[in-house]
Amino acid sequence: MRKQRALSLVLSLAMALSLSLCVSAEEGGDLTGAVVVIHTGDVHGSIEGYAKVAAMKSTYEAAGAYVLLLDTGGFASGSPYVRHSSGASAVELMNAAGYDAAAVGESELCYEQQQLQTLMDLSNFPLLSASVMKGGPILPTHQIFEAPGGLKIGVFGLTAPEAAHTLSPSAREGLTFLTGSALVRAAKNEVAALREAGCELVICLSHLGLQGDDGALSLLRQAEGIDLMIDGHAHTTLEEVKKATGGTCMVGETALTAAGSRFAEVGVAVYMDGEIVARSLPLDTIAVSDEAVAAKASAVIAEVDRWQEEDIASAPVLLAGGTEAQRDETNLGDLLADAMLVWTGRRAGLTEENTVDAVLLSGGVLQDGIAAGEVSRADIAAALTPGETLCTIKVTGRALLEALESMTAAAPQESPSFPQMAGMSIALNSLEKFESGGYYPNTDQLKPAAVRRVSVTAVGGRSFDPEETYTIALNSGLKPAAFSLYERSRINWGVPLEDVMAFYLQEEDTNLSLYSEGMGWITSYGYQDVTGDRWYASAVNYVSATGLMQGSAGLFRPGEAMNRAMLVTVLYRMAGSPAVEGTSPFTDVPAGKWYTDAVLWASKNGIVQGQTADTFAPNASITRQQLATFLYRYAQAKPVQSNLSAFTDAGQVSAYAADPMAWAVENGFVGGTTPTTLAPRDTASRAMVAAVLMRYQQGQAE
Repeated sequence: MRKQRALSLVLSLAMALSLSLCVSAEEGGDLTGAVVVIHTGDVHGSIEGYAKVAAMKSTYEAAGAYVLLLDTGGFASGSPYVRHSSGASAVELMNAAGYDAAAVGESELCYEQQQLQTLMDLSNFPLLSASVMKGGPILPTHQIFEAPGGLKIGVFGLTAPEAAHTLSPSAREGLTFLTGSALVRAAKNEVAALREAGCELVICLSHLGLQGDDGALSLLRQAEGIDLMIDGHAHTTLEEVKKATGGTCMVGETALTAAGSRFAEVGVAVYMDGEIVARSLPLDTIAVSDEAVAAKASAVIAEVDRWQEEDIASAPVLLAGGTEAQRDETNLGDLLADAMLVWTGRRAGLTEENTVDAVLLSGGVLQDGIAAGEVSRADIAAALTPGETLCTIKVTGRALLEALESMTAAAPQESPSFPQMAGMSIALNSLEKFESGGYYPNTDQLKPAAVRRVSVTAVGGRSFDPEETYTIALNSGLKPAAFSLYERSRINWGVPLEDVMAFYLQEEDTNLSLYSEGMGWITSYGYQDVTGDRWYASAVNYVSATGLMQGSAGLFRPGEAMNRAMLVTVLYRMAGSPAVEGTSPFTDVPAGKWYTDAVLWASKNGIVQGQTADTFAPNASITRQQLATFLYRYAQAKPVQSNLSAFTDAGQVSAYAADPMAWAVENGFVGGTTPTTLAPRDTASRAMVAAVLMRYQQGQAE
């Protein structure tokens, strides 16, 4: 029978003082008879922290405690400092730090299965999991430790069952991951075996995550007998555990704790007299450090940094990222998307039936650009958001279309969700107002009420079919709510995007001159200074789509004054840009200008007469009455039986413009600036001209 009082995570004052004193190099505390469990998790290559936990272990041992240094998994992949050696450098540092056991998570399983065996052979501590199977368990399920005085401590590990869906096919080949009742049963069996072996203290290293059907909370409600569960996988902090347990950090009689990720904090749990006391210590508050372990970590960092700084390609132009990639297709986005497309084809072992059709990236992944010149792995890493890996997912064309509509909701304004892509051609009309259907449940993603702004012309070299299923490569952080029904098909290949790009540049010997400009996967109709809620948005959309007016550098400049050369050129385009012969009668319209033919055409057809006998004044701003007059002459209109008496400023209309203004107002082409004012001599903006031209053209069509 267990001789143990109810476990508690409420810190007593005396124990709090002992814990704080024992991490100081100058002071110590008496922990004779205590079991101190130092725990880490989801380190993901932040290897500088190993020197501090090594020194913590020595400090607590010097204070008389029996110390176990444990990890909940997530140490073998992450930063280049462990990824470069496929996890071996992490294991070597953990050996040096004196780790006693570690659970296995996706990070340890993400390489080929042979590498897991290599890591097991290299480690001086057991890698544990009672839930990864290949017929039977492929790893030791538990380890028993014995403290001075004969106290036995049993430690077992559990691995998140979602690894069955997130690992690459080659990494998970032949493996099964216990889930549901089988996972609970495995935990119960471990507890029973450890109790039978005489263990008074049973610890579970949980690489499960806190929440979910197979999470730590759910498991503890079904499996009794665990004294201490240390949670990992979801980067859970002790504060999050407190919130999830009403401040107690208890689930039944099990103490539950966690220590975040990447050594932001280190967990410490003390077992003494049947009680468990736990806390987490921010790494920067830990004063002690093991010099030998620190030197090993520094050597690894120096070696990998040298490798990272080696030049692997040369860029003839800036590869644009940052905010530009959050509003437009960029050459860096095209480069990364192409790299993902090639990697999946060359390295992922996909069959013809399972090839990737296209790539979809969130523009926010491209956090910076890459300058022209020599390019190193470090340059690539600096340009991309850390931690993003390559995934694939199977979705219908309909879901893909909905996701694109949602991802471009903010366009033409910047948004981290703006898509970059390869293998897929789309048209984006950001002048069309996004029609929101609210937010997808439990997300901050806008759900489109209808797909209006995006159309897909081709995917994977084939005409787009909304009912077809496509395999899409995407970054791990991109999880469109529109794909939620298909998330079970997602595969996380575990390879960081920076490695994918380095592979494409170095091993594929890619010529970066191919990316001097964008590939044109996105045909965009829209401007950063025109949003769908503006009164002139539909007019700008119309004149852009018909080619009558265009912006430049991503701007339409709707409030800018329209000048005479611009307006004549637009009317010339509206007439079909007919061939003209002769020379301009105006001395200020020289040959070879962009407006020369338009002015000559307008002069020959009586649309313009010049401001003087021999000057046209191409840069002079157009007034509202001049706009009406030019259009009236273009239309070869006749005077209407109407007047402008409803407007208080009708007397300001020049004699030459009286009939044209009356005609334009009567037909609804030009409206008043207020219900009673016409402002005939005010400057006509580009937005106003767009609106007048749209009304005229649509009126003619009727």
